[in-house]
Amino acid sequence: AFDRTASRMIDFSKRFGETILDIPLSDITRAWKEGLFMKKACIAANVEGAERVYRFGVLGTGGWVEAIERARAGE
Repeated sequence: AFDRTASRMIDFSKRFGETILDIPLSDITRAWKEGLFMKKACIAANVEGAERVYRFGVLGTGGWVEAIERARAGE
């Protein structure tokens, strides 16, 4: 599950908002990273019968993509 968050650097607070994506791993068709300066972890998934692409700004995009692929493979 991926949740929308909002952070403030001045007092290191973080608020969690709505859940953006909450699907089983079996619905994910592929994962990759993209971007030159603003890197994103990307997920393509079957949602309601159609493939949708989601892009998330996360720290360590490569680690996220590798972890998703390992989880999909059952490791």
